Amino acid sequence: LTTGDNIMSAPMRQKTMQASTYAYGRVLIFMTPVPLLHFGYWWLYNYGSPATKQRWGLDKRMERDDYYRQRLIIDRRRCAIDILRQNYDSERRIFKIEFEKWIHRMGPDTPEEFTHH
Repeated sequence: LTTGDNIMSAPMRQKTMQASTYAYGRVLIFMTPVPLLHFGYWWLYNYGSPATKQRWGLDKRMERDDYYRQRLIIDRRRCAIDILRQNYDSERRIFKIEFEKWIHRMGPDTPEEFTHH
């Protein structure tokens, strides 16, 4: 190993470059003010490649918030089912209490009917 360049293999060097570029991009995006980022998105969408336009386009945005709307609908459904289950449980508890009070007051019609409820 006389040369200092050839320690890493070429794919590994490429991966390192990609990772460092990604990290540097993260830092840049973190430090850039938001209006400047918006301008960058605008520039990419208007003057970028067709792939960039497709990625930042309106159809993609519609698709994305349609997905989130579906997630929201599913979450609301899950919440509603949860509330229904809680209501059912509490109503059942109340009914059992009232039933026992009624039995205690009136007495069972036939004792063997109420032994297994």
